Amino acid sequence: MIFAKVYTKVSKIFQNKNYVQKGLRYGFGLILVSSVPFTLAMFLLINLPVGLIASWFITDVIALLISGIAIAKIMDKF
Repeated sequence: MIFAKVYTKVSKIFQNKNYVQKGLRYGFGLILVSSVPFTLAMFLLINLPVGLIASWFITDVIALLISGIAIAKIMDKF
């Protein structure tokens, strides 16, 4: 619900009408805000294999892009 509320505030700056492009842009913003700091913190603070951290990052990127598209599709109908 928080992601949807933030999307309603942020979606006004997206110019195009296509929900897929809006969702990808929103998902990319979520990646910059959540996944990148988490990945850097795990890499710098905890001694984990780089492959594990990379797989977590890739999984987060895919999940956030898909969730961004889903939120855009749902919220653009309202």
